[in-house]
Amino acid sequence: MTSFQTGLSEHRRAGTRFINDIRRGLQKAYAEENDANGLNQSEIGRRLGIHRSVVHRELKGVENITLRRAGELAWAMGRRAVVSFVPIGAPADSNHGGFTIEIKMDISARVADVTNRLTVRSDNVIPGQENDAAVPKAA
Repeated sequence: MTSFQTGLSEHRRAGTRFINDIRRGLQKAYAEENDANGLNQSEIGRRLGIHRSVVHRELKGVENITLRRAGELAWAMGRRAVVSFVPIGAPADSNHGGFTIEIKMDISARVADVTNRLTVRSDNVIPGQENDAAVPKAA
């Protein structure tokens, strides 16, 4: 019986790991948003103007995704992608140690929305005058 062994160069292996890390980050973000907010693939597709089956294929790894699409998917989930490159051999949170990928929730817009609706109570109030003042809108 003939057997085949294919070798994968170090640079190809690093590229493959990078793609897999991004896909796993997106899958984890999707699972968290689905559990927390009921976000589904149809809603992600609607936000991006694509069919939900495309979202499914990209998240499952059936279809390749570009870095742009990874950013778009993260945005549709209310998150932003954060990528950092560290020297090879440096300690990292994963078992391969070349880079780390995180998909984080982008709450800056949500914080600004909430801040714009908050009111502050002042302790220095003259009796008979209004004691609520609106918080200035964030720039």
